[in-house]
Amino acid sequence: MSWNKKQRIVSIVIPVYNRGKFIEKTLASLVKVNYRPLEVVVVDDGSTDNSLDVVQKFKEDYENDDFLIKIISQSNYGAPVARNVWLSESRGDYIQFLDSDDFIHEDKIQLQIQLLENSNADFCVSDFTMRFTQTGNVKYHSNQKKVLKIIFPSLSFGCWSALISRSLAMKLDWNMNLHRNQDMDYFLRAALIANKVVHIKKALYYYSMHNEDRISDNYTTSNPVFYKRIKWLIKTKVNKKNIPLKYIAILFLGIKLIRWHIWKIIKIRHISYIW
Repeated sequence: MSWNKKQRIVSIVIPVYNRGKFIEKTLASLVKVNYRPLEVVVVDDGSTDNSLDVVQKFKEDYENDDFLIKIISQSNYGAPVARNVWLSESRGDYIQFLDSDDFIHEDKIQLQIQLLENSNADFCVSDFTMRFTQTGNVKYHSNQKKVLKIIFPSLSFGCWSALISRSLAMKLDWNMNLHRNQDMDYFLRAALIANKVVHIKKALYYYSMHNEDRISDNYTTSNPVFYKRIKWLIKTKVNKKNIPLKYIAILFLGIKLIRWHIWKIIKIRHISYIW
């Protein structure tokens, strides 16, 4: 089956690290997505389980002319490097980043592309739900505030709720100097660089909360990276209309940096007092 050449290709970029228990369900959910053509780029980040075998078997079973699957293997460099690989390995007009244990709504791509093209925008964000696999509870998150929601990440943005144009994605890389919060850093800069950010008032992305290891677990317990993010953001050339928002973001990160240092000092003094 071939697609209409006028149809925009969408690349879905998925880094995988020891996700044999989850990746098949995530890939199977993409088969149900009603938009075509899709190009799924799976970057195996040095998995030591059967993740790569699962993906290769899925490719054999489901790949066709309008549902392409590319598999890239690399050493365990981490999620940012894995996501940067897509640029030279994909051909999508739009980019959807996704984790190997999360899901998107079957209408997500189609609805977001319609809004992007009708609005002449390059960044579209939807609402999302957070699903707690241990309890079955579901929490709804609205992204109606768009860029402001991304600036203040404590409000839970749900990065994979975004669909961005290739032209926007090519203006920035995932920051490999950060050992955590790369997703928030990337999408904050993308939103500030974007010509226009639009929003769909519907949960089109499903974030799974579980007790299994994640690709980022080797750095999420380490110190915050506010200072590095501030330095990187200062160097970023943003859309002129977003310059005020850029400095609001820098101020917010600066406040969080100060609060973290105060907390660290208090903790050290508390430990010293106990001893």
